[in-house]
Amino acid sequence: MREVSLNRLAPYGVAVLSVALATVVRLELDPLLGESAPLLIFAIAVVLTSWFGGFWPGLLAIILSLLVSDYLFFEPKYSLFTYDSRLDEIRAVSFGAFGILFSLAFARLRAGIRAERETRE
Repeated sequence: MREVSLNRLAPYGVAVLSVALATVVRLELDPLLGESAPLLIFAIAVVLTSWFGGFWPGLLAIILSLLVSDYLFFEPKYSLFTYDSRLDEIRAVSFGAFGILFSLAFARLRAGIRAERETRE
């Protein structure tokens, strides 16, 4: 059986923790922001996770962010995938698409940096 090291799991832990932290921050800002910008704080979590872990942890952060924000911040609240408006659907799809692009870009950037380090050594 294949062993899984902590080094391989750490980026996924970062994804979960960053989305959890973004959720707490967004809940605290909810009285100020209300229905506007439900995904803004989660974008930071996705970017940081993608930078730290690459594509797959970034994708996990995107999925978790969409699920949490859909449940807590999109109307009607406390339900999944029942958007009140087309704008909410567009926000969710755009967030997913841009998140995937950022994750891919950071994964390529990390691979380039890693390859450059290996050639130096």
